[in-house]
Amino acid sequence: MSENEKTTIKGELSDASTCSALSAQPWKQATRGPNGCPIIGDRKGVMVCMLAHSANESRQKETAEANANLIAAAPELLSALIEMRDWYADFTGLPASRANAAINKAIQ
Repeated sequence: MSENEKTTIKGELSDASTCSALSAQPWKQATRGPNGCPIIGDRKGVMVCMLAHSANESRQKETAEANANLIAAAPELLSALIEMRDWYADFTGLPASRANAAINKAIQ
């Protein structure tokens, strides 16, 4: 398999940290916003997002907290998916179509 074919199978992005559009990594939950809303920040202290919820709805608070954890892990998850996609392409010689679709969705 040629290097060009490998690039097509693997894709252009080698690691989430190479995507310049993303905030500085890692991301983590920062201080709380209004009503204790989770805030995700990057390593430079820049807010990535805040997940709003009603202070009177405990289920909304739990959901916001779970979503905040997932969002904070997003850069690491993206890097792991890229690594696994590349391993799959090397091992099988086939493109990982679903992984490529998810990666493209994350970086567009």
